[in-house]
Amino acid sequence: MGWRDRPYARQEHDAHGPRLSRYRGSGLSRLSVATTLIVVNAVVHFLVFYTNPRIGGTILEFGVMQANAVLHGQVWRLLTATYLHSGFNHILFNMLGLYFFGPALERVWGARQFFVVYTAGGIAGNILLTLAGLVGFINPDVPALGASGSVLAMLGACAVLFPNAQVYVYFLFPIRIRTFVAIYGIWFLYNVWQKGANYGGDLCHLGGLAVGLWWAYSGGISLSGRHRTAVDPSSLLGKLTSRSARTPSGRGLGAGTQWDETEQQQPDEQEVNRILRKVHEQGLDSLTSEEKKTLIDASRRRR
Repeated sequence: MGWRDRPYARQEHDAHGPRLSRYRGSGLSRLSVATTLIVVNAVVHFLVFYTNPRIGGTILEFGVMQANAVLHGQVWRLLTATYLHSGFNHILFNMLGLYFFGPALERVWGARQFFVVYTAGGIAGNILLTLAGLVGFINPDVPALGASGSVLAMLGACAVLFPNAQVYVYFLFPIRIRTFVAIYGIWFLYNVWQKGANYGGDLCHLGGLAVGLWWAYSGGISLSGRHRTAVDPSSLLGKLTSRSARTPSGRGLGAGTQWDETEQQQPDEQEVNRILRKVHEQGLDSLTSEEKKTLIDASRRRR
C-alpha cells in the first residue's frame, strides 16, 4: 500500500465543501511555490559559497540581518536574510522542513496565501530580533540569517491543521506534530529566558511559530476573497465573517437570517412612519392594538 492510500493522504469533506485536515505528504510539484522557494534558496546559497568570494561577500553584506542596520533604515534585510544560510547543514535542514511541510499547506491555502505565510513568518522573526536589539536584549550589531522563522511558521500552521500527523525526530522517533511543536516552543522560550546558545535565533523561531499558529487558528488574511482554512465557523475569522455577512449569497454560509432581517427593514420603516404620523395627527389612543404591537417590535429591533 503506497502512502497516497493511507488515511493521512485522504481528503475530507464537510458541509461547506472540501476541507484538508489531514497531512498529505510532501509531494512537490514542478511549478509549486514550495519548489520555487527551495530552488531560489539553493541558488543564493551556491552564489554565496561556491562562486567568486567577492560575489558571495557582496550578497552577504547586502542581505544579512542586523538589527542596528534595520533600525537605521535598511529594512530590506528583514526579508533578504531569510534567503541566506550560514552553511550546508543550515540550508539542508531548513529546506527539508520546507519540503515536508510546505506542499501540504500550499494545497490548503493556495500558492499566494502560502507564500505570504512563509514570508511573514521569516519577517516576523527578524522584526522580533530587531526589537530585541533596540531594547538591548541582544547585541544589535550581531548578524543573523536563515529561513528558520519561515520554516517555524509552517511547522506551527501544520500543528493546527494536521495535529495528529507524525514527524520523525532525527528520522527515527515518531511524535505527533502538535506535541513536537509544544516541546520545541517551550525549549525556545526557556533558552531565550536563559540567554543560552543562539537565543537570538530562537527569538526568530518564536516569531515565526507565532505567525503560523495564529494564521492557522484564525484563518489569516484573505488575498483572494475566500478563506480555504476558515470553513470552521468557530474560528475567529468564521465568527467575524458571519457577523459582517450581508449579501443574499451568504445564506449558504449561515448568514441568511441576518440578510432576511435586513430585507424586512424597508417595509417596517414605512409602516412605522405611517403609525407615527397617525399618532401626531390623531393621538396615541387612535392606534389599534396591532399598530401598537408594530411600534413595540420596531423599537426592540432598533435596540
